[in-house]
Amino acid sequence: MRRMPLLYAGILAVVSGCAGRPRAIDWSFATVMPQAKSARATAAVGHRIVTVGGTWWETLSDQTKVKHWLRGVEMLDTRDMTWSKLPDYPFEAGYAFAAAAGHRVFACGGRSADRGNNETFILDLSASEPVWQPGPPLPKPRWGHVGGAIGSTIYVVGGFEGDPSKKDGSQRATDVIALDTTDLDAGWRSIPDAPAPGKQTAWVTAATCAGKLYLFCEATDEAFAFDPANATWRQIASPPIGLSSGAATNIDDRYVLLAGGSAKAIDKSRSPDGSGRNYIAAECYLYDPTTDRYTGLTRMRQAVLDQGLVYIDGAVYSLGGEESPHKSRTDLVQAGRLR
Repeated sequence: MRRMPLLYAGILAVVSGCAGRPRAIDWSFATVMPQAKSARATAAVGHRIVTVGGTWWETLSDQTKVKHWLRGVEMLDTRDMTWSKLPDYPFEAGYAFAAAAGHRVFACGGRSADRGNNETFILDLSASEPVWQPGPPLPKPRWGHVGGAIGSTIYVVGGFEGDPSKKDGSQRATDVIALDTTDLDAGWRSIPDAPAPGKQTAWVTAATCAGKLYLFCEATDEAFAFDPANATWRQIASPPIGLSSGAATNIDDRYVLLAGGSAKAIDKSRSPDGSGRNYIAAECYLYDPTTDRYTGLTRMRQAVLDQGLVYIDGAVYSLGGEESPHKSRTDLVQAGRLR
């Protein structure tokens, strides 16, 4: 096991929540992941962080690249910053989604090269020997989706659904679905009359905070809040820059932190080939739902997209992700203390 420097571990050990509105992030590189990969399916369970599946690219001798779809599941203990191996996920699961309810991790969807997953599996970390147990299946295979938990209910929005092995076999998912983790027999339910707003529902970013689900759409530079109490969406202020395939996390159920992603560099009208240009961003923004405003915070050390992002006791952790436009993945973990 690799351990982070004792000085940094000690700094994190004394942090307990974040007093007041965060104004900066003290970023540092922490213990690297066992596998360089995208880490979209990541969840925090107490002081532990679990990341499920993902993707990575292998460069062959002729310099062509092959994409690999992963089943591996790893856990980071943030008390001493050590990694351990958990049971493999039952299927290859790139671009899956994971959320925690109590001691349990719920992972759903994802895809491989030729299969879209509709399965949900549950890992109970309180068990002496945790194993993945089947849960209620999604209504359709789905990947690239985002969401979060509000109380005991997990909400999912966006992504793609269908059969990736067929030409034109997949399409953007537009419905909001929910799972009450205290009533698994009821299964996933589609919330009627609450389709995702806007025209772009793929490669979006989301997080839950203070009883609502917040959705950020880079392609349309729009953002929305979903209130499950009345199943309605409302448009909120847009971030200073649109971030596609980035990550977001709940800060003390008071703020939403946005970090990384793909951002627009120039519009297609300004390029000779008629195509726009994007770049991988390191920006971090804190969204305040009560004022509907964003505050810029300290940029990450490394620009990434499709990373895992979680908040635990005053510190935020960014795990893995895509690090360049050239189909590369990173094993770096960025840990930042909020102040």
